[in-house]
Amino acid sequence: MYTPIIELAERLHGILQYNRDAEKSFAFASKKCYSNELAVYFEGMSRQRKYFAEELKLTIDSLGHNFKSLEHSTNNKSISKHHENKIADKDEVMLQESILREKAVVKEYESLLTDFIMPKPTAITLRNQMLKIETNLALIKSLSDLKKKMLESL
Repeated sequence: MYTPIIELAERLHGILQYNRDAEKSFAFASKKCYSNELAVYFEGMSRQRKYFAEELKLTIDSLGHNFKSLEHSTNNKSISKHHENKIADKDEVMLQESILREKAVVKEYESLLTDFIMPKPTAITLRNQMLKIETNLALIKSLSDLKKKMLESL
């Protein structure tokens, strides 16, 4: 029998898998970009994803499901190695790609939070991560807007 808690655990496992892919992609991007500032940003995002993965594993375990035992096939939404190599010399493209993926993640978290009634700690964990991602997206947008204004004034 398929209970909602099992479905929730499977969806969280999918998020965990996606999160691991994102952690690796951010780490790879941090090593391949030319800008030191962008490298620091990507390194920070990789670390953030690693910490969130650890927290999410505990959340899945608290639902009574071992994350390793869940059989769940996820769509690999990370940037493929071929694609990463193709764009690695273009910092702006890597940043734009990460922004698009982060926006998709926020939508996935919003969907999960509205589709399921879940234990409060689980909801808090997801909301906190979603807020961190949204904060980073807002920061990137404000820096991008500032850069445009500076270029226009030249």
